[in-house]
Amino acid sequence: MGLLAVIYFAGDWPLEFYWGQYGLHFPNFYCPACGGATALYNLARGNLALAWQYNQLFVLGLPFIVYGGLIVLRAVATGKLNKSVLFHPVFLWASLGVILLFAILRNIPLDAFACLRPPS
Repeated sequence: MGLLAVIYFAGDWPLEFYWGQYGLHFPNFYCPACGGATALYNLARGNLALAWQYNQLFVLGLPFIVYGGLIVLRAVATGKLNKSVLFHPVFLWASLGVILLFAILRNIPLDAFACLRPPS
């Protein structure tokens, strides 16, 4: 799987090959994940600045997502549950609050929050 992921992301394919077009689109509404796929595409190519422009929350949250996935993978492989701070209810509720706040702020039609929206 790792080798396939390297081939998939290391290949110089056009962006549409990876993500295509979104099937559901609301004009002037950006969900918290909007731009996340393009941010991942740019992160895989080492373009942190462009990835940041597309979705700041995804770029900041990716280390937590990867670490949480590794914790779950280790628990499945060993059969032992690891008590991590990432799965504490306070952390999960705080994460949900940050995601909701990000979704609200990026949809406020003020110039101060324009930097939170992905480029058109």
